[in-house]
Order: sequence, then C-alpha cells, then structure tokens
Amino acid sequence: MGWWHFWLGWWLELRLPSQPRRPVLQSDKPHCHPGDTTVVLAWTAPKTNGGSAITGYNVYEGTSAGGENYSSPVNGGTLITTTTTTVTGLTNATAYYFTVKATNAVGSSGASNEAWAIPAATVPGAPTHVVAIGETPRPPLHGTRLLTSAARTFPATRSPRST
Repeated sequence: MGWWHFWLGWWLELRLPSQPRRPVLQSDKPHCHPGDTTVVLAWTAPKTNGGSAITGYNVYEGTSAGGENYSSPVNGGTLITTTTTTVTGLTNATAYYFTVKATNAVGSSGASNEAWAIPAATVPGAPTHVVAIGETPRPPLHGTRLLTSAARTFPATRSPRST
C-alpha cells in the first residue's frame, strides 16, 4: 500500500454521496407562525446536499424543548418537497416545538435548530350588514313627507336619535 491507496481513499470520500447537512429554520423572517390550531414553518435548505439531491424534508414536533418525536414525522410517510409547511390539528394554548431533517438517497440529516410556537384562536372579524329591526312608526297626522332609511322610516321634520 502506497501513496496511491491514500489518494484513492481521499478521492472516494469526496465523490461518494453522503447524508445532507442539517436544514436551518429561518430566523430572518417569522419562521414559526402560529394560527388557530395550526403553525406555519419555513426553513432554509442545507448548504450542502451530501452529493445527492435532496428528495424532501421531514418535520418533527414535541410539546417540550428537545422532546420532538423522531420516530413519527408530522408529515407521515410523505416527504415535504418545499421549504415551508403548515402543521395542522394542534391544540390552541399549547406550546409546540419543531425540528426539520433533510433527506436524500443516502439518508437523513441531523435535526435543524428548534423552533417553537403556541397556536391560538384570534378575535373574530367585525359583523357586517347590521340592520335595525323594529316597528315602523305611524305616518304623521298632517301629511308630512316621510324619509325612508334601510329599515326604519322617519318623518322629514324629525331625525333618528343619536346614541
């Protein structure tokens, strides 16, 4: 065994595909955006794919820091092929922790940095198309012209009260 054995080993190590590096949950924008029973996650692809194209990502969740369940990704057996996903079916007011692993033909990367969020319901939108419903006033006695509003009628000499 000579210098060529060392060189061949070094060359093979550079050429053979390996697992990708870890993805990075984004920190330059909201990377973990909670909603009503949902959380939207975004991450950056690894800087290196290990020499084999990344085929997708698995997302893992837990309810304590470092407590992600790595035996069961939230996306099931289907890899996520983009760098964002919405996790659904969460319980409002419960803290959730998330990590992401990249996958290629060789295997999975290590886990990304951890992100957390607490999903919460939001306030409802403002009601619209409000209509006052009540008795229509009697017509005036002396033939005064009437003004009509959407749901109420007022004599021209009288305006509705301000509240």
